[in-house]
Amino acid sequence: MSPVKIPQERVDSVIALLDSGATVREIVRRVGISHGSVTKIRKYYRPDLPKASGGRPQLLSSSDVRYAIHCIGSGKADTAVQVQKLIQALSNIQFATPKKGRFKGGGKEKETTPLSSS
Repeated sequence: MSPVKIPQERVDSVIALLDSGATVREIVRRVGISHGSVTKIRKYYRPDLPKASGGRPQLLSSSDVRYAIHCIGSGKADTAVQVQKLIQALSNIQFATPKKGRFKGGGKEKETTPLSSS
């Protein structure tokens, strides 16, 4: 199967969208070409444009990370929960806790039978 040539007007619109700061996903949706085609056009016509970092934004700043490492190294904290409580006391960061039912077993408690004392 041979590659399909993209019409120049689509290439021009991709370049214009790249220059305006649109993401690759937005360009794919607007122009109607594949992600790989947008990436190749970007690489060929605008090689100096920075790539999107993507991913989830960091919750902790670099100073919070250094403080966490310091707490563990100095013995102030032995567990991640203790580090979390120390960081929360110093900053306004709220850590999310997993909700019941997200893990195997559904978060249900086992029924226990009382031990008979005979």
